[in-house]
Amino acid sequence: MDAIQNGLIFGGTGKLGTALSHAFADGWNLRAVGGKEVDVTDKAALRELMAAARPRVVFNAKVIGGVDACEQAPGLAYRINTRFPAHLAELSEELGFTLVHFSTDAVFPDCAPGRAHTESSVPAPLNAYALSKYGADCLIPAITPRAYVLRLSVQFGERPAATQFLERMLEQALEGAPVLRVASDVVCSPSYSLDVAQRVRGILEEGLPCGLYHLANAGQASLFELVFAAVEMLGLSTRVEPVPSATFPAQGRRSRITPLASEKIPALRPWREALADFCQTFKAARAGAR
Repeated sequence: MDAIQNGLIFGGTGKLGTALSHAFADGWNLRAVGGKEVDVTDKAALRELMAAARPRVVFNAKVIGGVDACEQAPGLAYRINTRFPAHLAELSEELGFTLVHFSTDAVFPDCAPGRAHTESSVPAPLNAYALSKYGADCLIPAITPRAYVLRLSVQFGERPAATQFLERMLEQALEGAPVLRVASDVVCSPSYSLDVAQRVRGILEEGLPCGLYHLANAGQASLFELVFAAVEMLGLSTRVEPVPSATFPAQGRRSRITPLASEKIPALRPWREALADFCQTFKAARAGAR
């Protein structure tokens, strides 16, 4: 496709939004839309923003995440995770921009050990978060053919705050925690947010057909294996202890085995290779902050 010069990112200050800003820094003009700039539940306000900005691409990485948070506020989860992306899809049809929306492996039930969910696997949301995300998965392609829906797994990468899973674990280890207890029965496709963002740029610039794609680093691992590998790569002394996920009570039912694979595009590089690069960046950032 022709070079895209400008775009908007919703959720631009989060982990994925930060990675997108890095991946599209050269030759692209992306602007992160802050929460104070527009009420994303107000379609008229969104239309006014889009008409003024005239984006060629809009990235939606905004989400009300977390099973417990969505169980406590299902109406808010619906407005942000379902209705807002549908508004973006409607505006994509009206104003002619391409929509790139990010979804989640949480829409799936457990798969058999050693298997992975592909684009043709049948979702079965188990909680308010998963249901709100699956709602957008269904509505967007029903509204516009000008959209990519990209399902992602557990992400690691540069973050504005240590609120994400792996980064929070590593901060605890660096602060001297002697033991980290991590679920050994929750299995995902750990993915480096920068790898994901760079592949998103490739998808757009290669002009791949719009539609649903699974995008993840190759392989799968339990959360315990992910944290153990990162602690080992960083040379930290903290012991990582495997425990069942039931150790950490939650309000909603959760899927535990949801690795992703794609029938349409090659997987990203192996997750351990990507994790090694992230750990080097993480270590350098920590050293620079001292």
